[in-house]
Amino acid sequence: DSFITKYDERLKKLRLSKKNKEFKNLLLEAKNLLEDDKINNAREKLSSAEKIFPKNKMIHVLRESINKRDIIKRINILKKEIKSLTRDDKWEEVIKKYKDILVLDNTNAFAVDGLNFAEEINELMKQIIILNNTPLLITKIENLDKAILLLENASNYTQASKKLLRTVNLLEYNIKLSQEPAVVNIKSDDKTDIKLKKVGIIGKVKNKTLSLKAGRYIFEGKRLGYKTILIEKEIALDEKNVFLEIICNERI
Repeated sequence: DSFITKYDERLKKLRLSKKNKEFKNLLLEAKNLLEDDKINNAREKLSSAEKIFPKNKMIHVLRESINKRDIIKRINILKKEIKSLTRDDKWEEVIKKYKDILVLDNTNAFAVDGLNFAEEINELMKQIIILNNTPLLITKIENLDKAILLLENASNYTQASKKLLRTVNLLEYNIKLSQEPAVVNIKSDDKTDIKLKKVGIIGKVKNKTLSLKAGRYIFEGKRLGYKTILIEKEIALDEKNVFLEIICNERI
């Protein structure tokens, strides 16, 4: 019995020694793979080592190292994508990539600062495009003030975005046009009483020239015994010569 017991103990030691050796080799392989940036292969080796000694503290230490290296690698890939997307002025996608970095590392200064920068550009772009798509908005003083403020804020970012620069240049041009009045030539019959609603009375004329800024106008013509006429005219920013005929010639 004593001989059998000693044999069993020796066998256990041999088996343990073999497991220790295999465990150490797997950890070493995992470390080497990690140094070569082969993260998935390193994880596989670590998983095999964990099956041998699941509670060994080196498993946790090495797993932390692998996870950190994986995060760094993924962040570096995202940084390259951000650089390319920034060059292409794809700011909504840039914002998403910065947010992806913050999911991996919520204190990443590069992503925090970059996200704020990208969101500023994207919002400025949206607001300026609205005004450029509906340029008559800037004929109202409150929208003109808003446009000027947007241009002031955008000046801090135009070097980073060619698209924003083009958008800013168009808004500046539209503001310039909005301040240049159009020449409105009115032809009538000297009998029709003409009024420009919300602006003033023109009266009975054969020919009249007005200077009006871009915007929407309603001309009203009245004559005793004739139907009243209303002529709506929208003067575009780039429309500088307008010709209107206002004559009441349909009897009641």
